[in-house]
Amino acid sequence: MTASREALLELQRQNAFDPVPLRAGLHSTHIPFDRLTGSTNTEAELTRCMRGAERVAIAGRSGVGKTSLIGYVCAELADEVAPLRVPVDAEDDDTVTDPAAFCRHLIRTLARHLADARAIDDKTRTELLAGTADAVGLTKRQARQAGLGLPKWMLQADVARDAETAATATFERSAADHIAQARDVIEAVAAHDLIPMIVIDDSDAWLATAVGDRSSVIAPFFSRVMRVLAEELRAGIVVAVHDRYFDLPEFPRGRGFLEQVIHVPGLPDVDAVAAILAGRTLDIVDLPVDQIVATDAIKALHDGYQLVEGNIRTMLLLAHTALQTACEDDAEHITHRHVEIAMTRFRDVPG
Repeated sequence: MTASREALLELQRQNAFDPVPLRAGLHSTHIPFDRLTGSTNTEAELTRCMRGAERVAIAGRSGVGKTSLIGYVCAELADEVAPLRVPVDAEDDDTVTDPAAFCRHLIRTLARHLADARAIDDKTRTELLAGTADAVGLTKRQARQAGLGLPKWMLQADVARDAETAATATFERSAADHIAQARDVIEAVAAHDLIPMIVIDDSDAWLATAVGDRSSVIAPFFSRVMRVLAEELRAGIVVAVHDRYFDLPEFPRGRGFLEQVIHVPGLPDVDAVAAILAGRTLDIVDLPVDQIVATDAIKALHDGYQLVEGNIRTMLLLAHTALQTACEDDAEHITHRHVEIAMTRFRDVPG
């Protein structure tokens, strides 16, 4: 069996082009947009905002790379910034429209993650802090149990202890108490010379997956909730925003609480697509990407990327499907034909 054929099979086994990899390892597959575009408008700008504890919106359509961008910069600033990720996509409307309920959700989320961090064995903790632990091959549940995906600050015993003490303290549980407790948690983290950053990287899903008018969620979240976070908590904020939000009449009411907006750029050319594919193969096989994916196939993937309006996730799905087809064909590399088959299958999917 040739080296290129073995490489294709190994990439398939490792799900190299998985369009939705584990969140824990998402930052490691991110190719900086600043490098792809030759600018300093994306990662460098978000780095500046985080170091200044600013409130910043990361704007773009679903699938353009907002979450991986945020995760990448958080990982790069792991010794300075303490990200507090608060998921909102799956929460009920009250949780994301009422400031006190949101603070309660923030506290519970952190308490759960801090309990996971406390349960990690010393060997795994050492590997995680050293950056030698690996999420490849683990299910999401296994990764969570092993502590993969927890930010570095949660693995530092003194910081985690103080934050968990604040997160599990007993209050009267009034609305003001929930806000005060969130403030205590953030101040406990900041006391260790870290910059607390509230990270909300899935709010774009309200528009992308919602049925009907979601202004009843979007408006109060970006006005009432964001206002309380800005006025009551000494923390920076990074929130992913679907770019269609800017067209909604409700959105400007919350826009004033976001100091900066960073728009995720598109991939400028075929070389950028090749760089993203290379980033997914680099740690799996030794061959360069042009010996795995033919030049005309990379061009076809770029055409597909433009066809799906700049959705990197869908472009990777096309690459993933083309890889499977190439392996079924006993091919030496992914060809233009394999990408065309993937495009046909994508177009044939209902909806």
